[in-house]
Amino acid sequence: MPGPGTHKKRRSKHAKPKPKAVVIILNRNKVAASNLASSTLSISESVANDINGAAAESWTRTADWISEVCQLPDLDTNKGLKKVYNDFDSYYGWLESLYNQVHRYPMIQVGVIAIFAKMCKDNLLMDKLIEQGFLGRIFRLLSEPRFQQVALYSLRIMTQHEVLPPRLVVAMKSLDLIQILEENPSSTVLADLIVPIIAVAFCTTEGKDENHKHRRLYHGSLTVPGATRILKAMTAVASNPRASPSLAARCLKVIEVLASDITLAFDHAPDAVKLLLAGLSSKDWGRRIGCLYALLELYSPENSTHHPLIGPSTAPAPTLRNLLYRVNLARANYGQERCHSFIADVCFNELISAFTVAVLEGDIYSLGLSLSKNLLQTDYIIAEKAYADVQTSEPAAVKRFTSSHPGRFISCLDFFPLCSRALRAKNEPHSRSAANLLDITRLFIEKKFEEAGDMATKAIDHTPEFTAYWYYIISSSVGQVKGLKAAKLGRKCPKLTPYLQHMLLERAVEQAWFTGFDILNTAVEVGDSRWYEAMAYLHSALADATAYIEEAPPDATGMEIVVNWYVILTVTLTDVDPELQIFENALKKLRVKEDLEELEQMLTHRWADDPQKLHRTHFRQIILEHYQESYERFSHVIEKSNRMEDTSKKTSHDCIALEESQDQLAVWLNGVDLEEQPLTDDGAMPRPKKMYEEKIFTLDEERLTLTRCGWCSNPSASLKKCRGCTKVRYCDSTCQKCDWNTHKLVCKPDVD
Repeated sequence: MPGPGTHKKRRSKHAKPKPKAVVIILNRNKVAASNLASSTLSISESVANDINGAAAESWTRTADWISEVCQLPDLDTNKGLKKVYNDFDSYYGWLESLYNQVHRYPMIQVGVIAIFAKMCKDNLLMDKLIEQGFLGRIFRLLSEPRFQQVALYSLRIMTQHEVLPPRLVVAMKSLDLIQILEENPSSTVLADLIVPIIAVAFCTTEGKDENHKHRRLYHGSLTVPGATRILKAMTAVASNPRASPSLAARCLKVIEVLASDITLAFDHAPDAVKLLLAGLSSKDWGRRIGCLYALLELYSPENSTHHPLIGPSTAPAPTLRNLLYRVNLARANYGQERCHSFIADVCFNELISAFTVAVLEGDIYSLGLSLSKNLLQTDYIIAEKAYADVQTSEPAAVKRFTSSHPGRFISCLDFFPLCSRALRAKNEPHSRSAANLLDITRLFIEKKFEEAGDMATKAIDHTPEFTAYWYYIISSSVGQVKGLKAAKLGRKCPKLTPYLQHMLLERAVEQAWFTGFDILNTAVEVGDSRWYEAMAYLHSALADATAYIEEAPPDATGMEIVVNWYVILTVTLTDVDPELQIFENALKKLRVKEDLEELEQMLTHRWADDPQKLHRTHFRQIILEHYQESYERFSHVIEKSNRMEDTSKKTSHDCIALEESQDQLAVWLNGVDLEEQPLTDDGAMPRPKKMYEEKIFTLDEERLTLTRCGWCSNPSASLKKCRGCTKVRYCDSTCQKCDWNTHKLVCKPDVD
């Protein structure tokens, strides 16, 4: 009977495998191995010397040797990564033991780090490695030039995951990466590695509410000098003639993102602002709108104290005589009686007479008729000025009037209820309509917009003679979408006074502008239906701004605001000539409006600036002064980024394979497919989602046209097709009926 130990022990099915490569080393080199079962390795110094020397000739041999020693599965497959994950402690222990023993052999240590980096293709393994302090090892490698590419490829792999820790660390350590770019300004190889890492770390959480706090965290960790270095580095890399289209596009994206949080840095990086200005000419509409958003952030009211490229005015201040001459000449050229200021003067004198008669003789009815008439012709502020003039010229009469009537009559608005009652007492249709106008206007001026809008909507049916005015009230009282439609419909009303016509146009521009950007601000995908709806609103704003400048007199109330929008939208939405001669007529009218405002300030000694208006004025000023220079300097960068898809086959892998790069381990590590699709083998683990898409998007003009009503031109994503031709779309049956007399001539179905 055989005794104990005479039979070979059966190996347990679940026993931990002994690394085969260690056995080979023991047999060949008589190296002592200690405690293999506890995942530790021990190698001789002679073996380490041999491998370290071989690494100088072939990094691939070193990587293969390390993989064989630690019996690693194929890390380029999901199955292999899952095997490492299931026995992570053993594999990590062997690699860590090897790393610690060869501290005098940096080539082998870097090979171990590269293998850890390959494991980071799987986000679960990456989490485990981050817990072990793997990121710190990578950043320590950056200080050694010969290992920089290995460290950069490792960071590139780790930042491809939708996991915040690596992106936060990379963003907070971004200045270490920028320093490498500054020390190697001509190296496109390093730029091809560093810029995508920074772009992913800074840009992938942009527009996502759940990560907004974290984005603020790592953006907030940057100082203004640090952010300035990033801006200058990104501008320099994008301007490099050897930079790839993809690289230029990513540099632009980083600059766009920094504009939203660290605007002060742009004061010290004017070329970054000019690069954004040149980006408004991009053929890629996603990039064009992105540059526009960045510039709007730079010149927003919150940043009114530091607008980049805005310097003190060097133009000599005009004299009172010069201002009067220029204003009178412009009025004469346009037509004195058509100018808003002339009409306002006429209304002012008429209202002074009406207020004087009212306080002297108590004729409130005539005052009510005069107010309702002049509110259709000019701004309410003219009535306030008229009453203020009467208070100054007839103080005794005003005092007697106020003492004989209940209530206080401090402003013109205090007369509205009294006038409304006097008009209704006549019980005539025209008087009742005038009373409704005063009641609704009072609510509107008191900022009771919802109540004023509801009353104006009801008044459309029973007071048709003031329909245009009701639409004006509605356009300013309800939401942006309904307000825009009301402004469009109001312009088609009969008996439309010039004042209302131009105010409705201004409202249409304003509502379309803000509606379009509100949609874009909801992080819509470029090219989807909501994005096209937003673009339709912006094109609608541009069309109405163009009509306003052509029709309105130079002294129109909203001329400066509309010209600001007109310049911004024209440069953004159209392919304008860099010399910007298209704005010549608009700027002539704007100069008249500015002269009028300065003349009034000189006469009244009142100087005030509206922050909301000021930031748009500064943006317009930057475009007019610097767009041509920006286009000439950086158009090649924008054109290059537009060719991104045409050269997408040439990636950073091709750049690394050039003779310029001596880091063969980086080439080996670059074999990782960062955009690999999930494999179908059993037990495959989820692959990282692609984080930074690069594609060019051009505007489909036909699709854009289909998002606007054929009658009122109101943009909407819920328009209804004409059943006859299916080519024209309308808001509803009302718009279709209004357009039928014209559309029926061309409404023919397609015949195959």
